[in-house]
Amino acid sequence: MLSSFLRGPLLVTVRLSSMVWVGEVQEQIRRKPGIFFRDGVVPVLYSIFERMVNQYLPLVDTLNERVDQLVVEDVRRA
Repeated sequence: MLSSFLRGPLLVTVRLSSMVWVGEVQEQIRRKPGIFFRDGVVPVLYSIFERMVNQYLPLVDTLNERVDQLVVEDVRRA
């Protein structure tokens, strides 16, 4: 679970366990802070959420493929 608080120039994230994507964003910020903070902290939050969502895309693709297989099997039985 990830909670985030955004207020003005401040972004706080609270997590119950380690989250790789938060660490990835932190590392990128350390290397190139000007890129991330040029437009404030909103792009930082967006980067975290983007990585979080992208982690689940392969799972969604797998589920879609399985549903397609089940539909084909059901049509063959009909």
